[in-house]
Amino acid sequence: MFNPVTRVAAEVLKDVMVYPNGLEVTTDGTRLLVAESGRARILSMSLLPATYRQVTTFVDNLPGLPANVRRTARGTYWVALWNVRHAGIRNSMDLYSNNPQARQRTVYSVSANEIGSYYPRYGLLIELDETGRIVGSLHDPTGMVFSALSEASENEGLLYIASPISRHIGRIVLPQGDGRVVTVDSVIQVLASRCQIPADRLEQARAVLIEYINRQTQSQTGPTTAAPVSSAAPVTGTAEIITTPATMTVPENAIQPF
Repeated sequence: MFNPVTRVAAEVLKDVMVYPNGLEVTTDGTRLLVAESGRARILSMSLLPATYRQVTTFVDNLPGLPANVRRTARGTYWVALWNVRHAGIRNSMDLYSNNPQARQRTVYSVSANEIGSYYPRYGLLIELDETGRIVGSLHDPTGMVFSALSEASENEGLLYIASPISRHIGRIVLPQGDGRVVTVDSVIQVLASRCQIPADRLEQARAVLIEYINRQTQSQTGPTTAAPVSSAAPVTGTAEIITTPATMTVPENAIQPF
């Protein structure tokens, strides 16, 4: 850990971590989450003065090797996974991590193309709650849209995802509910990127959408209690404008580069 004020680097952990990767501070600011890819787990390091630098396991035995961890405004965490590990799919890290002789034999006896086949094409994101429990997941079982994911970041009902082996950033419109909302600006962004709204009509489309939501709100609450909606307000009645997946499984057309 490097202190930018004192410009002093300090050793944080005595135990060796296997491929530490993504970092994220918890919602309450009391812990630092560290994705330990080599052991398929996420560690939690205390930031409180009384227990500073104490490390515990946040979640282990993940269904893939974790890369980056990203906190959402809803208090959950998206974790991008690569080299998935579950029933029916062998995992090279599990096979060789505790067997250095097997690793050495593989280097000399197996071609580079065959080694590449040890990493299955499978896209997988998981969502964790504050206790480390998996509360949601997104899958691309074929790996044709995204595979070996490294990043997932949620903003205003949209989830942006990336992979080091892809040349584009993907975007998923998340199902609304559990605190997830899609704002007017998000809807406009998606429609514009799909070339469904000409560039010179973006502001007009935004105004029409806001007016539509205001009418819907007033019809439900009455004109005396309904507050005007801004472009950053959540969209609550636009199923005909933008369709979200019915399940957390990602259909091929749900992820679109932009």
